Amino acid sequence: MSSYFASKGWFGHWKETPEVFIKQINDFSELWKSNNKLLEENSGKHNILLATLKNLNDVVQRLLVEKNKKVNTLTALQLQKDDLVNKRKSFFNGEEVLKVEADFKLAIDAARQTIDKHRIANDKLTNELTRVITQKTQTEEDAKKLQQHISEFTRTIDQWLISFNSQFSSAMDENGLVQLLALTPEWIQTERKELRAIDDAVTQSLSVLNERKAAQEKHAEKRMSERPVDELQILLNDIKIIFQKNNQDVNDIDYSLRLDETNKQKIGDLLKSIEAKALIAENWAKLNDIIGSADGKKFRQIAQEYTLDVLLGFANMHLEMLSKRYLLQRIPGSVGLQVLDQDMGDEIRTVFSLSGGESFLVSLALALGLASLSSNRMQVESLFIDEGFGSLDPETLNIAMDALERLHNQGRKVGVISHVQEMTERIPVQIKVSKQQSGKSKVEVIGF
Repeated sequence: MSSYFASKGWFGHWKETPEVFIKQINDFSELWKSNNKLLEENSGKHNILLATLKNLNDVVQRLLVEKNKKVNTLTALQLQKDDLVNKRKSFFNGEEVLKVEADFKLAIDAARQTIDKHRIANDKLTNELTRVITQKTQTEEDAKKLQQHISEFTRTIDQWLISFNSQFSSAMDENGLVQLLALTPEWIQTERKELRAIDDAVTQSLSVLNERKAAQEKHAEKRMSERPVDELQILLNDIKIIFQKNNQDVNDIDYSLRLDETNKQKIGDLLKSIEAKALIAENWAKLNDIIGSADGKKFRQIAQEYTLDVLLGFANMHLEMLSKRYLLQRIPGSVGLQVLDQDMGDEIRTVFSLSGGESFLVSLALALGLASLSSNRMQVESLFIDEGFGSLDPETLNIAMDALERLHNQGRKVGVISHVQEMTERIPVQIKVSKQQSGKSKVEVIGF
């Protein structure tokens, strides 16, 4: 075994301390095996690295070829860029892009303001058209009712003419009736009084005649001339008393007739007053049907619908920048909301069918529209949004952040409370709250 040990005194060491020697031999053996294993692994890695190096050399060669192509392309693009720069100087009088964009933004803002004015005017015209259509419908219904009344009155007049002609053996027609109706109420009243006086005189005369005939017959039967004077005097006194009583009855009847005539005149005036009051009540009833009763419920409904239409007009302006797919609408006859899906052939959908991100965009558009609606009387300069961004996909999140940045650029303060990490890259100024031990928190202002 001496050929395997370089030291010449190995045998003596082995004999003196065999355990230590054996242990050293074993440690050396383990180290040898470990080194052999490591050598095999490194040899494999060396072969792999050689192959990788070869591939990298090939890639380098290809990259060099592509680099030359890119350099040539860059040179061509540089020439093209110089050409385009020269051409660009001929556009917009050579003004800077920022200034041109600023001019375009001012023109867009002016156009939007004009659109808002036209939209408000359109809403007013729409409301006025609705009111006119309602009045037209009501007028048509009134015309139908009046036509029915005319037909009924025409039949009544025809029946009255037939009854009058048959009763009085007359040939009265509509023309004659129109001529009679053309007479003044005073003339009719005077004629009516005279006719009534004549009828009363005739009736009274007939009564007196009948009474005289009855008295004459009774007198003839009693043969008053054969009675004594005392009995005739007694009968005369009785007749005078009866005559006085009858005269009193006649006066009472005449007073009753005059009182009846006065009451009829009062009733006529009262009927005219009732007709005038009925016309006023009918006008108020029509007004009640249009805008509501005394409790104001219908009027509140109309006012709320009008205000909601104006709010939706502002909200749809902001929603067009957030999502061009949807358009907010008011459910007809109520103050509920529905959405118009323009990507699905203008399909009407309920707001509950929107996803979480879409609902957030619609809510954001409504909030911005409410701020625009309130700005007519007071300036809303601050907007705070608490959470809601976690339900948005990356594309929708970018759209929402672009809208908030536009609001910020317009001079409004926009505050966002969120745990979405991607938003920290878009928001320059941040208030960061970090949880500490023992229930404490740390507040930091970043980017201020």
